[in-house]
Amino acid sequence: MKKTENERKLKQANIQGCACFCSCLLCSIMLWSTMAGCANAAVDHDPESLLGLLIERALPEGPEGRIVYASKEPVTGGSVVNSWKSTYSVPDEYGRAWFFFIDDAPGANWEHPCRYIFMDISTKDFIVINSATPPKEITKMRVLYQKQ
Repeated sequence: MKKTENERKLKQANIQGCACFCSCLLCSIMLWSTMAGCANAAVDHDPESLLGLLIERALPEGPEGRIVYASKEPVTGGSVVNSWKSTYSVPDEYGRAWFFFIDDAPGANWEHPCRYIFMDISTKDFIVINSATPPKEITKMRVLYQKQ
């Protein structure tokens, strides 16, 4: 009888220990995934969070009367973006960059002034390329700003 009671207590302790271990493991996994997500967010900076910086540094005349587009995903240094007439390269030194497209005269027939902007994700350095035609993939971009 005594042995059965001890066996029951030992089994209950094992179950409690397993539950505690599983809870700790689950919390560790959740904490790790949250920290990994925060690290990526801090590095990548969603394009919406960069809109103010983009306007301040690349659109000193202000965004009014323009449409600002952003790529849905970062582009890689050395990759290219094709317009109707030209090919523009993302600077090789940019590991990853956001691609912004500014339509300076929305509603007007092309060809009219527009800009291609590549902003390095980590340094926030950017280049502006003046153009007259939109990217071929403009329908796959998201609108960040549009006020007429």
